[in-house]
Amino acid sequence: MVVPAAAKLRVDALEFDPFAPAIMLTVTSTQLQAACSACHQLATRVHSRYCRSIADLPWADIPVRFQLHVRKFFCANTACSQRIFTERLPTLVAPSARRTVRLLERQRHVALALGGTAGAALSRHLASPASRNTFLQLARTTPRPPQPVPHVLGVDDWSQRKGQSYRTILVDIERHRPIALLPDREAATLATWLAAHPGVEIICRDRAGAYAEGARTGAPTAIQVADRFHLLHNLYDVLRRVLEEHTPVLASLNDDQASERVNLETPPVMAASSALSGEPLLSIPPAVPSPRAQEQAQQVRAQRLARYEQVCHLHRQGWTITAIAQKVGLERNTVHRFVMAPAFPERQRRPPRGSVLDPFKPYIVQRWNGGCHTGMTIWRELEQQGFPGKRATVFRYVSQLRAAHGLPPKKRRLMTTGQLVERRPPSTTPRSLAWLVLRRREQLDAGEQQRISQLRHLHPQIDEAVGLTEKFAGLVRERQGGELDDWLERAARSSLAPFRGFARSLRQDHAAVTAGLSLAWSSGPVEGQINRLKVIKRAMFGRAKLDLLEQRVLYAA
Repeated sequence: MVVPAAAKLRVDALEFDPFAPAIMLTVTSTQLQAACSACHQLATRVHSRYCRSIADLPWADIPVRFQLHVRKFFCANTACSQRIFTERLPTLVAPSARRTVRLLERQRHVALALGGTAGAALSRHLASPASRNTFLQLARTTPRPPQPVPHVLGVDDWSQRKGQSYRTILVDIERHRPIALLPDREAATLATWLAAHPGVEIICRDRAGAYAEGARTGAPTAIQVADRFHLLHNLYDVLRRVLEEHTPVLASLNDDQASERVNLETPPVMAASSALSGEPLLSIPPAVPSPRAQEQAQQVRAQRLARYEQVCHLHRQGWTITAIAQKVGLERNTVHRFVMAPAFPERQRRPPRGSVLDPFKPYIVQRWNGGCHTGMTIWRELEQQGFPGKRATVFRYVSQLRAAHGLPPKKRRLMTTGQLVERRPPSTTPRSLAWLVLRRREQLDAGEQQRISQLRHLHPQIDEAVGLTEKFAGLVRERQGGELDDWLERAARSSLAPFRGFARSLRQDHAAVTAGLSLAWSSGPVEGQINRLKVIKRAMFGRAKLDLLEQRVLYAA
């Protein structure tokens, strides 16, 4: 429709400007009377007329503007404070607005979905341009629909600026919708919100003390549920700390794994040929980092060592973990790990990532052992087999084969005898082993189960830690809250200080942990909403204030 039917308007003229291009409509109000904006009494006596220019939705990508002729009336109520008023056309345009209601609604949806800069860019292509600030204002002033008080509330924190400022998100777990963003993660803020919204029956949260205190204060009758994922993550941290204390013992496990050779040819054929020829099997060394990369790694280690020594010095002086983190500029978890470490925790070398060349390495090793030591020839053969990578990728791997055979680059002398096989990279760091122990047993292959068995035989304390970890993980996954007390007694009698501390922290939050191991509710939907929030925040380059960010997050849900 050209104009809304309920607006009581008459189209007097339609003009098209082919040079702009634009369409201009001359529209006149036809209503016989109007209601006073102050006393709402109908009036028929006209004071004057004037013209308003307003934008409307485009026609076929051509901008449209209304020249709207409206009137001013005398108010017939002598007791009214408003002597003269302008007639209202609520179905067409809001008072003092420069765009129609339907154009305003479309731009409001664009503002909430895209924000300021992106919304302004899109509006130019939609033939209804507006500035960045206009879209930001539309997003901020959008009225929020009324939301019922949730029966199951999810609470978690998110970082406005990592390591600097943190805020809180509240999610209706049953409806999978965010309902509010709080300006911090303090107990008083959460308690104030809960007191203003009575009716929350269950609160799903992590194990932060501030949220526990805020929930007790603001909703004392609500059941608090400790999230199972956070419980498993806390368990992972405890097991990792135990393994880090036995890092020298884990080195033997790395040596055993590194001594294994993974044959890229058929193992019986390679072994038989090597046995008949009397040639040893040579492992392919990993790629050597460049001198510049090694220098940068040494600089990073020196900086990290200096921070570690500073943290330890402050801790010996009696500083708290939080105070040290603020002073040094590190995360609290990093400071806690430095303080609890018996020695400087060296960074574990990461295993090499997968390469586009991996499926073709067996063929390359076979050709090399067959006597072809020219990278160009091997690359051409791989190209015929469908290798999608670049020639330099093949050349780098061939250079590793030359190094294994004692060949200088691009030369064929001083070759040692022996056939090449690939070395399996060691990956038994405390972190990787902790995650391995926490995985479900039905998801492990025979080699991974054997590795856990070898790990338990390295040291009695490691065996005890793995047993406690597997038992508690089973309680969490099978929701056996009734057996929590038995596990707490077993952990309290343990010889492992990290597990004793973990058991004490669980006793302090015993009711919430028991509910987490018994009820079906969790904070999983909250984590999903935090991921959505981060996408929206990064789309605004992290510059959105809390009110604008909250509007867009609630609209996106």
